[in-house]
Amino acid sequence: MIGMMPWPAFETGECVVPPGSRLYLYSDGAHEIHKTDGTDWAYPEFVRTFTDLVTQTPATVMDDLHRQIIAMNGSPVLDDDFSILDVRFV
Repeated sequence: MIGMMPWPAFETGECVVPPGSRLYLYSDGAHEIHKTDGTDWAYPEFVRTFTDLVTQTPATVMDDLHRQIIAMNGSPVLDDDFSILDVRFV
């Protein structure tokens, strides 16, 4: 569990993950981007953009997303962390 807040017990479970599947884990800083126009990137926009990149360029999705966020932010220095873990099942 990441974070320092007390949480109730969560139900656990398991499933078979087929080879070739991918799981993306990310921090809130990956989508809380301040755009050059003064607005914030909305979470649904992040999901849509990330989904499009995964579909169009799966081999370079992380680099493509990072480049897009830097362009949207107008600077390579972001206000928060940019953390995404790409877990590939073999």
